[in-house]
Amino acid sequence: MKKKFIKGPIPLAWLDQVLLTGGRGLNVALAIWYQVGLKKSNTITLPRTTTRLFRVTRNNVWRALKRMEETRLIFVTRRKGRLSHITVLDFQNGEVNHNDQ
Repeated sequence: MKKKFIKGPIPLAWLDQVLLTGGRGLNVALAIWYQVGLKKSNTITLPRTTTRLFRVTRNNVWRALKRMEETRLIFVTRRKGRLSHITVLDFQNGEVNHNDQ
């Protein structure tokens, strides 16, 4: 069995902002970065297998995504009846630049 890991680098300034969002934000952020590493893209979805791995419920994810979007750490494209597309925004020196790969 392959060992699972989160591929970096993950910007500490980005994580620092996530910590300010509270709740299960860190769990959701780690799930996001896990998927970014797997898909090799800044735009991903969060399947149930990943949210279970990081011990978050659908409601935890919804709230955390909303807070991360408000703080401009991510951009979310919501799709009725389907998984949302989540784009990680590049957070550098307190500024957010949208760098979709």
